[in-house]
Amino acid sequence: MSAGEPCVQRLLTSLRDPAVRRITLYGLGGIGKTWAARRALDCAEQQASLFQITVWVSLSPGSTLQQVQRMILEGLPAWTRGGHDPDWTHKQRVHAAMEGTKFLMVLDDLWLTEEDVLGAIGIPDHDPAVGSKVLVTTRSRRVLATTQPDLLIEMAGLPFRESMELFLEAAGEAAGESLLRNPLVDEVVGRCSGIPLAIALLGRALRGIADALPTLESALSAASSSLRHGNCNMVVYSAVKLAYRLLPSDATRELLLTCTFFSQCSAIEDLLPYCSYLDGTEGNNGTSVVSNTADENFQSILTELLNRGLVCHNGNGHLVVQEAIREVLLDIGRDGGRSYMRAGPGINRPPSQNVWGTYATIALLDTMIEALPENPGLCPWLSTLLLKGNHRLTGIPERFFSYTPRLSVLDLSQTRVEQLPESMVELPELRVLLLRRCVCLETLVITDGNSSKLEVLDLSGSTLLKGITWMPSLSPSLAVLNLSETSVENLGFLPRLANLRQLLLSGCRRLRSAPQLSWLAKLEQLDLSGTTLAGFPSGISELTQLKRLRLAGSMYTRVEWGMIHWLPQGLHWDQSSGSNITVEPVENGDDSAFISTCDPELFSSLERNSPLWESCFKKFHFLVECHPGAAGDAQFQRKGFIFRDVYFKTGHFARPERRDRHLQLRGVRGFPQCLAGVLFNSELVALNGVTSLQQLSDLGLADITGMKECWIERCDQMETVLDSQGVEFLGAGGCLGCLWVSNSASLTCLFGKTVGQARSFASLKHLSLDCCPSLTCVFPSAVLLQNLETFQIKFCDGLQAVFGEPVSGEDALPRLQTMRLWELPEIKYISDGVLPGLQNLKVKQCPMLKKIPVGTGDMNPLVRIVGESSWWNSLMWDDQTVKYRLLFRRWGRF
Repeated sequence: MSAGEPCVQRLLTSLRDPAVRRITLYGLGGIGKTWAARRALDCAEQQASLFQITVWVSLSPGSTLQQVQRMILEGLPAWTRGGHDPDWTHKQRVHAAMEGTKFLMVLDDLWLTEEDVLGAIGIPDHDPAVGSKVLVTTRSRRVLATTQPDLLIEMAGLPFRESMELFLEAAGEAAGESLLRNPLVDEVVGRCSGIPLAIALLGRALRGIADALPTLESALSAASSSLRHGNCNMVVYSAVKLAYRLLPSDATRELLLTCTFFSQCSAIEDLLPYCSYLDGTEGNNGTSVVSNTADENFQSILTELLNRGLVCHNGNGHLVVQEAIREVLLDIGRDGGRSYMRAGPGINRPPSQNVWGTYATIALLDTMIEALPENPGLCPWLSTLLLKGNHRLTGIPERFFSYTPRLSVLDLSQTRVEQLPESMVELPELRVLLLRRCVCLETLVITDGNSSKLEVLDLSGSTLLKGITWMPSLSPSLAVLNLSETSVENLGFLPRLANLRQLLLSGCRRLRSAPQLSWLAKLEQLDLSGTTLAGFPSGISELTQLKRLRLAGSMYTRVEWGMIHWLPQGLHWDQSSGSNITVEPVENGDDSAFISTCDPELFSSLERNSPLWESCFKKFHFLVECHPGAAGDAQFQRKGFIFRDVYFKTGHFARPERRDRHLQLRGVRGFPQCLAGVLFNSELVALNGVTSLQQLSDLGLADITGMKECWIERCDQMETVLDSQGVEFLGAGGCLGCLWVSNSASLTCLFGKTVGQARSFASLKHLSLDCCPSLTCVFPSAVLLQNLETFQIKFCDGLQAVFGEPVSGEDALPRLQTMRLWELPEIKYISDGVLPGLQNLKVKQCPMLKKIPVGTGDMNPLVRIVGESSWWNSLMWDDQTVKYRLLFRRWGRF
């Protein structure tokens, strides 16, 4: 969206202008206001001196003044909220937290029209000496008068050329050719009025059908027809409706509508229980909503919605539906008789009998409703009832559920109900019962009448709940029981739940003894994190179906690993004190064990030859973090290794092979010898901020012979990665294939200088170095890297040469395919001769490099070179004709 860049630059200029305090971005829904504001915020956050704090608040048409104030307080750093009088109003708290602080406040999609709305929220008045700013985006002209902006920016649509580029990019490369040949495409794009959201939605909607010409023609005709009205305000509405119609299945449409019930964000894991349609059958007569089939379908459908841009991730495990899209989807659900949704404190009455008798899904969320009707009338279609967040709702009429015989999903979360009515026994179809954070609920009775099909029971966060009266002798369908953060003390009913697959007891601090696990033969996931159980639950060895065990926050300081014969390979154990890390098993999900600890002694009895390496830890990720929360580029080691691939790809570095056994050290002093057994069995070792470590040899050469990959970051006392002895030892018998070194201030060379003939290090295939200011040469003496394929060096200001002494490229780097040299102002020498396998060379800001080892003989591949034109023109050539036989391209705009 280069057309939007001038707007972003104007915003940035205004953020630096002391005379401008209030800025408003105005435009149609989907025009790019949020995009521009987010770009400006990101740029502002990169300039630490510009603002002390930045706060982003996402709003919607139903947001109230009190909700805005709460969201601002939640978004402010903790240090701004201290010392407030408990009797203060939200407005006073906001004002006190922000007064005297240089802040940037972004209120995205503001609809409030109170007079002097910013003052009503509590945002302090302008003080030129402080320099704070407020940025508002809005679709409402009435808001312009209430925010009184110093600068108003009205956003316009994209020009046609950029609209077409965006449309084709959204449709994908495979579809682009088919679309360009179709005369209707110009018409469709033109009628989108340059609104990026509408253009992108239509392009992505057509991505999967471009090869099916009849379907494509029909879709384009429908798009052209729906956009014919010429009303810019209706463009996004029409685009969303068409994108919804072109979804591949009813289940995909239903999941999308379900996402709209939860305002702007919904936790991904919270959505699945609502989705009884994901088992591939119609209605509620299919398989379990928590079956493997349902879970696989859920992931597949979610991916489809993400690819089409109808939902997106916010980066915190939540899904977001853009407000302009959500408004249209709510209309679709209501008009089709599928769903009825009302939300917000402006709703204080339940719907009429006509509503109760018409819709299959009714959602009344975060309202001021105090009571439901005694008699809603027969509800023949109602299968899902969502009453989440109705804090004034203290009870349900005794006969209410007598009128809802088909009810399958019931959500009473975050209400103040104290007990459930007797008519609960008249819900034979009930499959999902959600009572999360019902803080007044003390007991729950489960009867034969409502438990025969019950699959999910979630009482998490209902802190007063002390017990469950379980009347049925057997509950064959229950698969998920979540009692996290409750006060339950006794789980004597567990033997009745023979088919239970998930038992979640996180934070049950009154639970003194481990549950009787031997009865739960089908249990796949057990969460005991944050409990106060006295000892390590060694009884889990009997649960042969167990795939995931969580012990986060359980502070067992030592485990006798020799006494354990079996553990689930999905073990999750995070006891890093103060850490916010949440790590899921890497790669394909369920079979990698994760253990995080502050105390490396936890592993002291885990010997090199322990049988657990083959029975339990075939795949593992062990993290020892003595100073939790330290920052660093290697943080992506925490959550799987998906980001690692992204890093390699965007860094133009080769994608490495998958590693199943990972050891990560963060903030550790030296290398704890009690980790020798783990190190010996690790394929990938990540060292972040490990002090007193001068070289890898300090780990013990015998214990790193099996190491295939090593990531080193912020090890500031490391002067060389391997000394001459280490080079000889690992070069002869090691497996190290990938090495990445970053932000190591004392590193002067990668390998220690050797004497005599060149040493071979044949295992190394990928090498990356960045931000090592003391590095003068990578290899002070000749080293033969016969299998190195990718070599990347960035931001090493003192680097003068790759090799410290003359070496032939044919001998030292015969298979090097990709080399990237970025911002190396002193580098002069790579190698003599040519690099016979080189295919890609990228050079940026290396003004002293005057010769490059490339050739154009019959045995050499075509070399693609990217660099600055000035650098290319200044190169010196032994044979000037070589220059004209190379494929050179200058760096692009970005």
